[in-house]
Amino acid sequence: MYLADAFAALLRQWLVALVGLLLTGAACGWVIQNVEPDYQASGQMMFLLPPEATGAATPTSPFLNLPNGLSTTGSLVAGAVATKDVHRALAADGLDATYAVALAPEAGPLLVITAKDKDPQVALATRDAVMARVAAELTRIQTEARVPKQQVISAQISNTSKQAEVLPGSRMRALAGAAGCGLLLTLLLVFGTDRFRTWRRVRRERRTEVEAAAAAADEADDEPAPAQPAGRRQRPRIAS
Repeated sequence: MYLADAFAALLRQWLVALVGLLLTGAACGWVIQNVEPDYQASGQMMFLLPPEATGAATPTSPFLNLPNGLSTTGSLVAGAVATKDVHRALAADGLDATYAVALAPEAGPLLVITAKDKDPQVALATRDAVMARVAAELTRIQTEARVPKQQVISAQISNTSKQAEVLPGSRMRALAGAAGCGLLLTLLLVFGTDRFRTWRRVRRERRTEVEAAAAAADEADDEPAPAQPAGRRQRPRIAS
């Protein structure tokens, strides 16, 4: 179907198109009113060595002493708190928000913890619980490894939001889906209605033509045949 034909079909079936657009608008309004957005709570934990890690006589700022071992430790801890067992344990406590723990790229031993849920309070509580597990896991692995006291890594919490942030992505996706489906169904209904009505009109015209031809044939059969002209009679010849 060419663009001009599609536009002509829309003009012919403008009432159908109007009803479809109104229903699409109603569906979009329902999505806005009823689809809840996602909420995300985030926080950061920086793994740091104590100042005396470089020696009691030569203390160093923990923010300047960032060896690769800190990032390795961060990766181990992040993997430990992201297991299915931890997910199930948190869910058993009612903290079933979706969370993630990962090292910030090119930021050193900086763990970023995010939790997302429809309920902002659940997102906040899940994030706090995950951060507590990060600290506990860090302590556990260092205790098992018998790390010297002057080299014990600590986790400094920073950039922790007090309120969960609104993520409108889920609502926008639902809104876009409702609008797209509504418009598609409207176009299909318009073109389908136009094609059906065109087919019905053509069929009616053909039926009318057939009926007219049949009526004309019947009239022709009912007319009397024209009279044939009488032939000339010949006189009888008289014998001489």
